[in-house]
Amino acid sequence: MANLFISFLGTGDYEHCNYRYGKKEIKNVGFVQEAMLKIFCSDWQEKDRILIFYTKESKEKNWEKLSIRLKSLNIKPSVEGILIPTGKDEKGIWEMFSITFDKINNDDSIICDITHSFRSIPLLGIAVINYAQVLKDASLKGVYYGAFEASETSTKPIFDLTPYSSIIDWSFATSEFIKRGETGALVELMRKDAKTKDIESNKIAQELNKISKKLDKMSLDIKLNRGKQIVEKVSNLNDEISFIQKDKSFSYLNALLDKIKQKTKDFKTNNVENCIVAADWCYEHNLIPQCITILQEGIITYICDRLSLDYRREKNRKLISQSLVVKGKNIPREDWNPPLKESPEVAEKVNSILNEKIIKEYKNLSALRNDVNHCGFLKDARKAETMQNEVGEFLYIVKNFFNAIQEKK
Repeated sequence: MANLFISFLGTGDYEHCNYRYGKKEIKNVGFVQEAMLKIFCSDWQEKDRILIFYTKESKEKNWEKLSIRLKSLNIKPSVEGILIPTGKDEKGIWEMFSITFDKINNDDSIICDITHSFRSIPLLGIAVINYAQVLKDASLKGVYYGAFEASETSTKPIFDLTPYSSIIDWSFATSEFIKRGETGALVELMRKDAKTKDIESNKIAQELNKISKKLDKMSLDIKLNRGKQIVEKVSNLNDEISFIQKDKSFSYLNALLDKIKQKTKDFKTNNVENCIVAADWCYEHNLIPQCITILQEGIITYICDRLSLDYRREKNRKLISQSLVVKGKNIPREDWNPPLKESPEVAEKVNSILNEKIIKEYKNLSALRNDVNHCGFLKDARKAETMQNEVGEFLYIVKNFFNAIQEKK
């Protein structure tokens, strides 16, 4: 990984002043780039790079003076000036985008100075860096702005605008979670933010880290149909989220946390109905094969629980599965197979728990599951759209059944 400093040279009259960032102050510099390099890049090596982008006008007015100042710093990274269009029309903006993007190498760690930029350049710079993060595995180390106009004294502050650029990352991660149920990007950002808040001493950061771990585990368990974990371990995150929302240091996450709370509210620890909640989650996020499996196994788990049978035992699960099949297909008792043949009363009990519609439609789940497992190579394979519709219809029936149970409680 190499470091990369990106800056845009302006056409204004650069005045000498002092620049301050935190406890560091660089005195009597004419260019903010000089101050930033001293503050952020003093330990950079030969493999690192400094890129100064300029238009024809800014090059003519300021590049020679800036290049002299940069050479006087005796820094190890290479310094390169790059000509870009003014970006006053759409063609120029896209050309500027391409030039900037092409100069970023794979795995670069980027610091971006947007102090002396034409109106559209700060937005363009952030867009280019985000694009490079996806396609070139680059990372954003910081975005800074030398606020010359913010102080009437000779000492001017340098503002860290990096948190604002991270809003784009949070927006993308939130969208992935809401639309697809994907937690990877969200978990990564939560862990990153938790670390910045001193996780050992900050209880809020600890709760955020706990949420990230629970979300990550929940997502993986659902994707891989880990039924026992879904029933016994998955829960809503109301307590952790409410705790975090009391603190203003994470107030920018409130809208996202509300979404997480809403999407996980129906999960409860040690609750067999979690399987149906998970099936609904899978269907909503187009995880159709997982939905079929967890729906079928969830019904078996629920009946085992209602009959006080250990749902972890294979024999008990087979008893319930056989009961659903023989009742759904009206198979005569003399044709039943063990172990149900030795325990026929179980089938009658199953019949009393579920409504007739679920029992009749249950057999279709087995056919759908078999179709998925054989990748549609069987003779009577369904079209993908047909499978999706059939699963959705059965899920609707099952959800209505369980909603009716909840209303009676």
